[in-house]
Amino acid sequence: MLFDTGASRTFIRSGIAKKSAVLVKLTRPRIAVLGDGENKTEGIFFEIPPDDYVMSTDADISDKLAHELIIGASMMQE
Repeated sequence: MLFDTGASRTFIRSGIAKKSAVLVKLTRPRIAVLGDGENKTEGIFFEIPPDDYVMSTDADISDKLAHELIIGASMMQE
């Protein structure tokens, strides 16, 4: 996991999202600019339910990530 203050959005690899989150698919894909250029991502809303606290956010699924999960600035501000 990478906490990236320079990333405005949160990104997660699809395999990790399916294993560790409750996924709610958004109505249409979004275009995100990653380090290697433009990339079509599948927008999701996910919740990670640990024992005492539920963390939820809007995120993008992409398998072209250097890390399994990139936490963006908007999620860190929450």
